[in-house]
Amino acid sequence: MKEVKNSDSAKTAYQKRQENIAEKIEHIQTKLKKEPQGKLNWAHVGSLGHVEELLKEIDHFLS
Repeated sequence: MKEVKNSDSAKTAYQKRQENIAEKIEHIQTKLKKEPQGKLNWAHVGSLGHVEELLKEIDHFLS
């Protein structure tokens, strides 16, 4: 993660934030490819449903 500093220009800070977000998305994609620990159950489904709702909120916020 790149640190955004007060001395950064708006353009530089924006680019750092974009790169940090892209990195976080890559980490999320890696985690989504892994099978849950133990036997798959409805709690896992519910957790992914929560993640999906948060992503919808982020998508709406960025629109």
